[in-house]
Amino acid sequence: MCVCVLFKVLVQHAIDVPITKNLNSNMPGLLPINCIYELFKTRLFEKHGISIQSWLYRQILESTYPLHPVLPIIIQEFVSSLLSTTKIEPPSHGCGFSESDILAVFSHQFHTCRNDYTTPQLLIVLYALTYQQVMMSNMKHICMWVPDS
Repeated sequence: MCVCVLFKVLVQHAIDVPITKNLNSNMPGLLPINCIYELFKTRLFEKHGISIQSWLYRQILESTYPLHPVLPIIIQEFVSSLLSTTKIEPPSHGCGFSESDILAVFSHQFHTCRNDYTTPQLLIVLYALTYQQVMMSNMKHICMWVPDS
């Protein structure tokens, strides 16, 4: 079996790895976020067109204080992969969080079902600010994605 096929199977299974409930920096050992990050750094998700968007969003929602140090890094890497300057066309591995996903974190229902709702909110703000920063710095390349009318 080709190594490429094995990597594709690996990243397909990685997005099914359960998220860590109440993820925070006090948790010892190797956690799913560490494994996802190592795979993400190798760009295997991007190479095989597999999105970690849903997994990452669910993990953000389950994060608490003190903030796990890998989470902000993977958010920034995720945004950078979405808006990479090396692409001529939009990514096939995800398009970022939807507006409704972002707003849901700030809704009244989200507040009433959690003790710590500030950590996910701060992570979503980090996502939005990073998205804005990367988008503005790559505007020339992103404009190439828009087809001529």
